[in-house]
Amino acid sequence: MKQTTTAAVFSRGDSNLLNWLRDGHSSPVVDFEYSGHSTVHFDAADLIEHISAREIPDSTWSALLPDLGITPANRHLFLAAQRTCALRWLAVLWKQRHTRADEFAAQRTRVRRLQSPDKSLARLSPRPDGRQPRRIHRPTYSASRWMRPPAPTT
Repeated sequence: MKQTTTAAVFSRGDSNLLNWLRDGHSSPVVDFEYSGHSTVHFDAADLIEHISAREIPDSTWSALLPDLGITPANRHLFLAAQRTCALRWLAVLWKQRHTRADEFAAQRTRVRRLQSPDKSLARLSPRPDGRQPRRIHRPTYSASRWMRPPAPTT
């Protein structure tokens, strides 16, 4: 049975990795002006999809999912939050798409990949029950197909 709600947890509300001060022994965190309540799955997605986290490979994040509180029961909630956070960064980069063209293109590619149900980050690790993820057919449309003028009628 899929979990549809989760308990609220305390959240820093700012997943910028520059706010984690790592000295080799501990990792104190600063910058709590956006703190409040969130959910475990949204906090994990926000951390992973933050623009400052793009240098960390998805394989590393995938291995950390259980430590971030992502379970088989809330995985679908995490995937939805992950897509939402990735789309948010695409929207932020939209305003700068000409000056940050490479970052914008990379984020657009990431959003498209996350929208594919069998290629998202949480699907990189096998399902606990050993089953393959269900494939959902999504038709693809060419923009030019919809922009063509109608065929002449005789």
